[in-house]
Amino acid sequence: MSRTASIVLFAILWAILSTYLYVCQIKDKCSAKEPTLSTAPARAEKVVNIPENEPKPEPKKVLEPKPKPMPEPEIEKKPEPTPEPEQKTQPKKIVEKKPAVCTDYLTGYLKRGRAANKAADAKKVEEFLNEYQGENLAVDSTYGEKDIEAIKRFQAKYKKEVLDPHGLPAPTGHVLNTTRAQINKLYCAQKERKNES
Repeated sequence: MSRTASIVLFAILWAILSTYLYVCQIKDKCSAKEPTLSTAPARAEKVVNIPENEPKPEPKKVLEPKPKPMPEPEIEKKPEPTPEPEQKTQPKKIVEKKPAVCTDYLTGYLKRGRAANKAADAKKVEEFLNEYQGENLAVDSTYGEKDIEAIKRFQAKYKKEVLDPHGLPAPTGHVLNTTRAQINKLYCAQKERKNES
């Protein structure tokens, strides 16, 4: 084959190839007669459009059962003591102890030879003189000479209380107002001392 024929043949092949590529790639006619995706009947498919901004559903959380709280022990409430009504305390009265009143020991009068002399009074004088004045008289309930002499010694001892109020210079031996009063005074004083001891 000559060189010229080779060039002509090459040119023809090039032309055919170029035409094929043009038709196939540009005009999309180089596919076989098999049904393409564009010509085949489309299947009915449901397309769910999910919007981009819609939040995706979160998976459900399985909640574990919470443990039941233990019941608190009941505390017995003690009833509050009711306040007792205030008792008005009265102030204690201070009772002053009054000194015991000593009753008269001797109540009658005694005189020498007097018929009205009482035996009870004579006995009291004799007992008083023996116990409180140290005499040693017979207690016979008779106001005799020894009793009179003892009373004279008593009057002389307490001259200021017995004789001076009457202006008497010497003892008389009679048991009258001032002598009786002095006997009662001394008797009560001695009695109080005994009670205190």
